[in-house]
Amino acid sequence: MLYIENFFVCIVIPLCVALFFLRGKARRFCLFLIIGMTTCLLSAYINDFLCRFYHMSVDDAAIYIVPACEEIMKMLPILFFVAVFEPDTEDIIITSLTLGIGFATLENCCYLLELVNEDFRYTIIRGLAVGIMHTVCALTVGIGLSVFRRYKELGIVGAIGIFVCAYSYHAIYNLLISGGGAYRMAGYAIPLVTVLIVGILYQRGVFRLENKG
Repeated sequence: MLYIENFFVCIVIPLCVALFFLRGKARRFCLFLIIGMTTCLLSAYINDFLCRFYHMSVDDAAIYIVPACEEIMKMLPILFFVAVFEPDTEDIIITSLTLGIGFATLENCCYLLELVNEDFRYTIIRGLAVGIMHTVCALTVGIGLSVFRRYKELGIVGAIGIFVCAYSYHAIYNLLISGGGAYRMAGYAIPLVTVLIVGILYQRGVFRLENKG
């Protein structure tokens, strides 16, 4: 990612100022946007270090290292929020979505710089797919934690299972878009189809498991 620190500072400083004036859920929403962008920044540093340490190409790192690192970094703040504050299911889902949106926002800013000479339609499609992919992965973590926190004896196993699901989804997406032609189009389509299905299920109340943990 190019000049990610510049984008991070420009976006986060106004949000930090807003924290002093916001209250309640609005403040939490803003805070987790910042946390999402911070995890994106830290993930970029860690990915770069691991890529150099293992002498991996960018394409190989995008499949093996990047999904694992980014999904762990996104999962940790959500896991902390659930374990410490014991929020209800709706708050977990909203917080997970917000963190994923923050992560995707900063990453899309970097893609915008990298793809400045690309066709505008391609930039929109890729930005939309990447944004939805990160949001879906974070949402998967939120929904999974909402389920498994009711079964404390399965806590560790559940957390690992949630991570594996998010990692696999992310890795498959990266693998497909690293190809060309139909494979790349399929990769871009997966997040769009997924969010459509999740949206329909959510509107039907499938994920509204309970209000209190």
